[in-house]
Amino acid sequence: MSKKRKTPETSEVVSEYTGIEKKDDLPEDVTIVRFHSSVTEVDDYMFDECRQLKKVVLNEGLKKIGKHSFEKCSELKSITFPSTLLEVDDYAFHECKQLKKLVLNEGLRKICKTAFKDCESLESITFPSTVTDIGFGSFCACIRLKKVILNQSLQLIGRSAFASCTSLESITIPPAVTDLRGNTFYHCSRLRE
Repeated sequence: MSKKRKTPETSEVVSEYTGIEKKDDLPEDVTIVRFHSSVTEVDDYMFDECRQLKKVVLNEGLKKIGKHSFEKCSELKSITFPSTLLEVDDYAFHECKQLKKLVLNEGLRKICKTAFKDCESLESITFPSTVTDIGFGSFCACIRLKKVILNQSLQLIGRSAFASCTSLESITIPPAVTDLRGNTFYHCSRLRE
């Protein structure tokens, strides 16, 4: 993992992730991570609790974001997935409390268990046509989430997927959904339609 400091006035710590590093190789104060073009998967727990991480530049060719990969990255404000990404695994962005902008890619198939749970700043999400499975508690307790646009290919919405999204006012369930698990919208106190 390469590390360089920018100008003292910005004090950004930039690292490149090549996929062969271990968690201990990361600078403790890393603020920006750029992915090398060869990376196809983010290791489980790789960037969890990097509390100063503000920006992540993912590479085309990335296929999977592993379990707990960016959990509790409390300064991360936005993330854009590359067109090659297929799966976001369990707890990948859990408790990224400043995450406000999330751009999902066409090609993404599965969002696993509690992937974005407790992302308190997230306000809207549009699911691409390729997502067929939204896992258990995926967006649970995203308390500022107001707008959710589900796609027509969606088949399964997991248990408690949008539970405690207290700002959510309306949602349309596509006809292709054949499995709507319990408590999907539990404690969505503003949900009217």
